[in-house]
Amino acid sequence: MLDPGRRRRPWSAVLVTAHLVLSASSHAFAADIEHIEATGLGSTRLETLTELLPRDLPASFTEDEIAELERRVRNLGLFDRVDVTVVGGVLHVDVDRKENVEPELAFSSGATLRDTEASGGVVHHDIDGKGTLFGVGAGYGERFAQFEIGLVQHGYRARKWSWELEGFYGGSEVRFEDGSRQWVRGRLGGEVELKPAYSYATPIRVELSLRAYAEKSVFAEGGPAPRGGTFVGAIGELYWDRWTFHDLVPRGLLVIASASPGFLIGANEPRHHVRLEVRAFAPYRERTVLAMRGVAEAVNAGNANHSLLLGSIEGVRGLPDTLFRDRAHAYANVELRHAIDLGRRWHVQPVIFADAARFQVMDANGAPMAARSALSVGAGVRLLPTALIDTCLRVDVARRLLPSATWFVQLGIDQYF
Repeated sequence: MLDPGRRRRPWSAVLVTAHLVLSASSHAFAADIEHIEATGLGSTRLETLTELLPRDLPASFTEDEIAELERRVRNLGLFDRVDVTVVGGVLHVDVDRKENVEPELAFSSGATLRDTEASGGVVHHDIDGKGTLFGVGAGYGERFAQFEIGLVQHGYRARKWSWELEGFYGGSEVRFEDGSRQWVRGRLGGEVELKPAYSYATPIRVELSLRAYAEKSVFAEGGPAPRGGTFVGAIGELYWDRWTFHDLVPRGLLVIASASPGFLIGANEPRHHVRLEVRAFAPYRERTVLAMRGVAEAVNAGNANHSLLLGSIEGVRGLPDTLFRDRAHAYANVELRHAIDLGRRWHVQPVIFADAARFQVMDANGAPMAARSALSVGAGVRLLPTALIDTCLRVDVARRLLPSATWFVQLGIDQYF
């Protein structure tokens, strides 16, 4: 699932969005619950909620367990309001439903017109009434065509495993600052992921994947492209999951550590990748939040086709895109967001932000070069319709300070992170 140099399409980012709430203390309170009732579910089955519980009904639940249930209902990403109460042995779940089926349009401008990313498709966020997502989309990104299809069960069941299936085709223009060489790398492949039951007893959850793709390089200029082959690899992801989804004011902490050992058959080369991501959200009152993301990742050197991308689309707003093919990089994004209610589930959200990065670029032969830095600051605004899933209109104006000073304007239809 974590592929160096290939970012997720916007609908697939929906697949893996994690939404958790932190219960700050433990309580002795317990409630005996006979059954569960829900309002506002729409096409979602009541079974979807009972699968989130740590044990079958009837049973006794602590206050923390009821808070955890509410958190997991929010994590499904299907509702923009969730209220869970216990009255007379009945667990009541009251929600406001988002749209089930949406045309999925994604857009984010890059440092040049050619670096723009745009895609379109269709997503059903609850195709079986149990929170399973099906999506198909095509688009343009990394200066080439992209295609993706996926079927994903959510990972918040407390007593059952879930799974994810994905197929993809993606091209990427591989180029370098000196302009001496370039080529297009194409990949056709798929991934199978298993998600063990996510226990109430720990904030830790695990996801395990097998990934394979055929890789070929074409349209080489200035010299030969790296040899292609068939990649086979495994991915292990470990989550420390203590954050709560909210369209306007998310809160808490999410840490994701992953390791992906693999091998490119044909070229006979190892392809390994490690990644650490931390997301932290500190709310202030009801409408303001300090949002922070930090990412550090690395791959083994030797082939520029096996590299990491850093640019305006992902990393530091104002950096050139599809240019910095990195062996290793670390970057951080900080945003202060404040939401203003416009009524009818619409909000406007002014934002100020800062982005910073340290990165080690590869040359055309896959050899690492000297480390460099990037820094930008700026402000923007988002228009958020909370009845839709993972959608907003975003405008950011950045002043890049490093590696050189310039202005940059980015448009998008989702949050930067």
